[in-house]
Amino acid sequence: MVGPALVFLFGAYLAILYFGHQAVPNSDFPAFVDTARSILRFQLPGSFKRLPGLGILQIALSTVVPGPHPVLTAGLLLNALLYPFCGLLLYGIARRFMGKASFWITLAALVNPWVLRWMVHPIVELPLIFFILLTFYLLFEKGRWAYAAAFAASMIRFEGAVLILIVFGWDLLRHVRGGSGWLQRG
Repeated sequence: MVGPALVFLFGAYLAILYFGHQAVPNSDFPAFVDTARSILRFQLPGSFKRLPGLGILQIALSTVVPGPHPVLTAGLLLNALLYPFCGLLLYGIARRFMGKASFWITLAALVNPWVLRWMVHPIVELPLIFFILLTFYLLFEKGRWAYAAAFAASMIRFEGAVLILIVFGWDLLRHVRGGSGWLQRG
C-alpha cells in the first residue's frame, strides 16, 4: 500500500509546485467557458466546436474560488486536483499488467513534460485523461460506473464518445463469456 500513497503524494507535490505556473491561459480556455455559460443559460452556443463538460466543471468550481478571475483559478485548481488522481488511477491500471514496475511507469508518466504542460493549462487534456483512466479503471474492476465515466469523457471532448462503445463492447464480451456483464439476464 506504500506505492499508491507515494504516487498520490508525488502527484500532489507536482500539482502544488506547478499551480499557477502559466500566467496566461491557453487561447482555447475562453471557448470552453463560453460554451458552458451558453448551455447553463439554456441558450445555444455560438459554436459546437467545444463541448460544455469542462466549462461546466470550471464554472461550478469557480463558485467556491475567490479572486479576480475565479473561473481561470478554478480551471487551474481542477487540473491540480485531478493530477494526483490521474497518477493513482494509472498506477491501479498498470499494476494489473506490469506488477511492481507499475510504480516506476507511473512516476515516469507523472514527470512527462507533455503531461506537466497539460497540467498548467486550464484546458481539456488533463480532465480528459482523468476520465479515460477512470473509465478503464472501473472497466477492469467490473463496475457499472464505467458507463458514467465514459459519458463524462464524452462531455469533455468528442473523442471521449468512443469510450462508451468500448465499455459496451467489453460488457457484451463479458456477457457472451458467461461473466457478470451488465446485460446478463437476472
